[in-house]
Amino acid sequence: MPSILTNTPLAALQALALDTETTGLDIRKARVIEIGLSGHNLPGAWSRLINPEVPIAPASTSIHGITDAMVADAPRFGEVWGEARGLIGSHVIIGHSLGFDLAILKGECQRAGLDWQEPVWLDTRFLAIVLGARLPDFSIGALCAWLDLPAIANHRALADAQATSAVFRAMAPRLRERGIHTVGEALSACWRVQAVINELARAGWSEPPTLGVLTDREPASDARQDGGFDSYPYQHRVSALMSAPPAFRAPLDTIRSALEDLARRQISSLFVGSATDAAGHVGIITERDILRALARDGAQALDQPVDSIATRPLVTVRSGAYVYRAIGLMARLGIRHLAVVGDDSSEVIGALSQRDLLRLRAQSSLLLGDAIDAADSPPEMGRVWARLPAVARSLIGEGITAPDIAGIIARELGALTRRAAVLAEQDMAASGLGLAPCPYAVLVLGSAGREESLLAMDQDNAIVFAEGLPDGPEDRWFAQLGARIATILNEVGVPFCKGGVMAREPSFRGSVATWRGRMDHWLSRSSPSDLLNVDIVFDARTVHGDPTLFLGLLTQFASAARQNAAFLKLLIASHPDASVPISLFGNLKADADGRLDLKRHVLSRAVGAARVLAIRHGQRARSTLDRLAAVQTLDIGELSSLDELAQAYARTLGLVLQSQIRDVGEGRPPDNRVALSALSTLERGKLKADLASVSDLGDVVRSAVF
Repeated sequence: MPSILTNTPLAALQALALDTETTGLDIRKARVIEIGLSGHNLPGAWSRLINPEVPIAPASTSIHGITDAMVADAPRFGEVWGEARGLIGSHVIIGHSLGFDLAILKGECQRAGLDWQEPVWLDTRFLAIVLGARLPDFSIGALCAWLDLPAIANHRALADAQATSAVFRAMAPRLRERGIHTVGEALSACWRVQAVINELARAGWSEPPTLGVLTDREPASDARQDGGFDSYPYQHRVSALMSAPPAFRAPLDTIRSALEDLARRQISSLFVGSATDAAGHVGIITERDILRALARDGAQALDQPVDSIATRPLVTVRSGAYVYRAIGLMARLGIRHLAVVGDDSSEVIGALSQRDLLRLRAQSSLLLGDAIDAADSPPEMGRVWARLPAVARSLIGEGITAPDIAGIIARELGALTRRAAVLAEQDMAASGLGLAPCPYAVLVLGSAGREESLLAMDQDNAIVFAEGLPDGPEDRWFAQLGARIATILNEVGVPFCKGGVMAREPSFRGSVATWRGRMDHWLSRSSPSDLLNVDIVFDARTVHGDPTLFLGLLTQFASAARQNAAFLKLLIASHPDASVPISLFGNLKADADGRLDLKRHVLSRAVGAARVLAIRHGQRARSTLDRLAAVQTLDIGELSSLDELAQAYARTLGLVLQSQIRDVGEGRPPDNRVALSALSTLERGKLKADLASVSDLGDVVRSAVF
């Protein structure tokens, strides 16, 4: 069967819409007289008439208009099907009442002595029933009317296929609203109309495919040639491999002096400019640049200024990025050197060369991150993003820890948000709204900011801009930008935040002055909703634009909050101790469906505790585990319980991640609840201990804070 990722968003699905016209409606006797294929998010359309070698029923001709005379000179089915099968390939097929068409095609293949391989398919009729459409009939024409689409001009195969594609496209946002985002979830949803499936199966129609035809693993070609998987790039950051401090030459220095510098330092590149310059003003020269200059101008090239051969703009990578990001960037652009900039600055702080990466191999799963950066449309972003669960599964199989995988997911979510911002900017410019009125930054908040995201995610983002009043011209421009970012991310597979934590909302958008006013309000007159915003915003990370805009605000806020005992008490009180889900008999207590919300009972409480401790003790570590580790190095009393908390957090993160991967594979939207039936006896025992370790967390935090 074809290898189709379970997590592919419906809006990004590249498929073929298929329809047939037949001599009649009796599955046992009807023959195909026309096949039509229309690309869905793919270019092209194809149709062929077929001589059925039997008369066409007048009732059928009255519907599609095809007569015996029209097909008299047409090729037989066996002469046409090979071409159609080649076009279908491994694509998903979209159709309306498609079980009928596939049953007829299967019968034709059997008559012609041809192999039959049923494609993966989705049926708009079943999906309309899932959406609760109340129609007198579920014909394709009725669905077009229901969705306010143009009526079908004629009921020929290609026209019906094109109409089906339009119906599916119009259904996708409605399905998203029902929590059906992906191919896997749509297949699962189709089986909810079991009574209809059974009725059609009795009439001889094909049944919808099950999830077994899909895959949530990367293709086998992604493995290394030696059969292993190189996990190093997923475990280490660029900062661990880069050369630092970076080597600079002034623009007017000679190429001769640069060549001598390269030889003396035994390096292969130099930056041109000043170490205090922003990366946008810095250039780079490499050994190859010097060789090209010598080949072109001879020895006199050595007396030319280095600025004459410098390359601008620099290609940069963040110091906190995982190494696989750098590998993908070099592979896509065909370059050998990268400038390394800080996570919260635009200054060059190091250099990374291909020599540093010689022992690492770039495989297609490594290129996931760079593919996000290169995606030129929301559907392309969605197809790349669909690979994330497969990469996570591979990393688990290689023993990469859940916190490290969560860091990778968060980094890619940040990259996805950055790419959405770039496409949104382009869309605004194309719509005549112009360029940004002032410098700004797009932030990811919450778990994405802490770099500990899992697969059950929604949008948490914000915008800070240099100047402008609420509802002023600048704010209105950024409101449009935030709305476009949110729409793109939702289409890609990162749903709208139900709590409204998105830059399209006024509360998560504003100038530096506006944000400063909010933070002052939080410190002096906090309400419960304000404290929730503090939790989310304190974990912010800039993913696009000027990183200094929000960094200064956050530094000032953290410094003031550290000294504000009343505020810290309110922050602790906003995370009350939760009941432990263990019965009197020592059994884990799950929800009615046998699942237990581990985010609520463990993860959120650990995150909140680590955040408060980090604020109180002036620690700017980003992740929960790093915050707990930083606090433990301080001389503030007995903190052994924090070590237990860190272990409980890491173990629970692993349980939730594996559960989410199972959810995706089963065509279910992933969430933070774990099915207890999926846990081993050992895992249940450790989970009970972990739940107990966070049962009195409030007392531990109050002690460590005050």
